Amino acid sequence: MPSDSLKNAAELAYMQFLADDEVARERAILKARNYHNGDQTTFLTDRLRQFLAVDANTVFRMNVCRGVVMAIAERLIVNGFSCVDEKEYSSFGFAKQGEANQGVTQEQWAETAWQQAEMDEKSDDVHEDALAESEHFVIVDWDSDPSTGTQGGRPRFTPHPRFVDAQVGGDGFGVKMVYPDDDYNQAPLYAVKRWTEDSGGRGARQRMTLYYPDRVEKYAADGARWKQVLDSGDSTWPLPWKDKTGKPLGIPVIHFRNRKLRAEAWEAIPLQDAINKSLIDLLAGADTSAFRILYALGFIPTTDGQAPKSDGSNLLAVEPGAFVWTTKPRSEAEFGSIESADLSKLLDVIHQLVMYLAVVSDTPIARFQFTRQIAAEGTLKQQNDPLLAKVRKRQISFGNAWARALAMARRISNTFGGTDFDESFAFTTLWADAQPRNELEHIQTVAMKREKLGITQEQAWREADYDEETIQQMLNSEEQQAKLGLMKLALNNGNG
Repeated sequence: MPSDSLKNAAELAYMQFLADDEVARERAILKARNYHNGDQTTFLTDRLRQFLAVDANTVFRMNVCRGVVMAIAERLIVNGFSCVDEKEYSSFGFAKQGEANQGVTQEQWAETAWQQAEMDEKSDDVHEDALAESEHFVIVDWDSDPSTGTQGGRPRFTPHPRFVDAQVGGDGFGVKMVYPDDDYNQAPLYAVKRWTEDSGGRGARQRMTLYYPDRVEKYAADGARWKQVLDSGDSTWPLPWKDKTGKPLGIPVIHFRNRKLRAEAWEAIPLQDAINKSLIDLLAGADTSAFRILYALGFIPTTDGQAPKSDGSNLLAVEPGAFVWTTKPRSEAEFGSIESADLSKLLDVIHQLVMYLAVVSDTPIARFQFTRQIAAEGTLKQQNDPLLAKVRKRQISFGNAWARALAMARRISNTFGGTDFDESFAFTTLWADAQPRNELEHIQTVAMKREKLGITQEQAWREADYDEETIQQMLNSEEQQAKLGLMKLALNNGNG
């Protein structure tokens, strides 16, 4: 690479643009991350901190941004994977210790790989963080540790957040994907992972790994420079990343992107600030005017009955049961009270802001319902339609990413695990229904199809979500066989 002195002004300007753009990107990621986790900017007076019994480090907020994200994330449940290849393959290198290598289809292999990697739980975190921060990553590699309980190892899926540099305010840990011209619609060039490594007695050091389609490069920080590193077990630098035929395995980092690379609750952040401010105003109003305040005219009440001290330490604070006063001659002294104020207007402001937040984020207002009133079924459906549309779009984009992750795991298994799966077949991610189903209505619909449309009993069971094994058991049951016998008898009598 030429030195900076040899680069022309256009190249230097472009590099600076990329650097500035990356800092702005990391700041946006950090802001979205903080707001989702409730680390939001709020301001409490000393009196309110005393009233709420919180210290200066406690963030007092009503986190509504999280609800915007979770409304989608809670409906993104991976049910499994399908593959049209029905051939059975040897599971050598993937069976559990002590078990025979039985034949498995690619679907069965994918299901086992998913379950052994505990991805039912991890996938929830991937979906939530990709929605909350706009992107997330999963690194796919081969775990050859015998403690996993498999004969030759198994695929491993490790979620990683988007990298945010410590100088920007992040923790310096995470992954970034690099694309040509910063265009994520093109095939990525490579991925970068950054983290801080604890080197034992030698202290901590910065580490970086670059994942290319055909190799893996490892570095460690040495002052202001990066030097090549060989970890334990590494034979060469860089590490080759190729299959048995010498072809590149591909970048083992899967990029989960939210739509337009925007945090799901990004438009809600300003309203979140307004909600927090209004909530604090409500508490301040409740603390100072939501109760009856007594006042005294003609003298200054103090905590000890003595004259006010110069530092004001014995003056009564404005709080429930406290006095406020003014100085007048004793002959004009009298007592009175200020009645409590109506705080409903402040509550109305908070309710309205939450409604605005639901509107700008296409989140059903029922998600943030403050009253016991339940919207009519038609109204709830109308509110849920935009949410369901968002969920289905994420099922497409995240489903494609999970399919790529399984395809990469299959390639790695063929290379390091001794399997021989046909890699020309694609995986398809199967999702749980995003629309909660009314079981009674569903069964009634199936029954109507059976009665009005004449679908077979077997098809009706299938549409009622019975699995094939259960359907076969019911078909072979004595009750079902008896019914079939009666039907045949009636048919024969009719023909006779």
